[in-house]
Amino acid sequence: MIKERLYSLQMKMGFPDHDYRSRSLIIKTLRKYRHKIMRVFEYGSGNSTRYYPKKLYRLKQNFIWIAAEHCLKWEQKGQKSIQSFPNVFIYHKELVDDYVMFIKLFPRFDVVIIDGRYRRRCLGIAKDCLMQGGIVILHDAERKYYHCGLKGYKETDFASNTRVYCNA
Repeated sequence: MIKERLYSLQMKMGFPDHDYRSRSLIIKTLRKYRHKIMRVFEYGSGNSTRYYPKKLYRLKQNFIWIAAEHCLKWEQKGQKSIQSFPNVFIYHKELVDDYVMFIKLFPRFDVVIIDGRYRRRCLGIAKDCLMQGGIVILHDAERKYYHCGLKGYKETDFASNTRVYCNA
């Protein structure tokens, strides 16, 4: 009961659906790219699409953040929450192939965050869309269902249920 109330409060406060250790790992990982204009692609928008860019602004990090969202309701909610961030973009992609392949419409990314639908397929596509030295952050990485999508990746860091991977 207490855990559910805490979770509900954190979501209302705008925290992403990541525990403290996962949030810290993601911030630490994103800060590695502070020497350049970092390019981030996120599968699945939500509180994270506002939370992490807000942190990056405070750290004076230059970045471009692009998110694909399959659910129109979440995309619309996200659009309202990012109005003050001119370099954060959310796109609604309802069809599976449109959602998974959307990343291919852009130049390569430094970071790909996979925290939405079709994670195994997204892992397969993301591998070809990373810049040299780029990384993938997978939320709920402990789920065995996603492990077959990790072929060709090497784990570089982890916290709780979030893992960081690079091309092997």
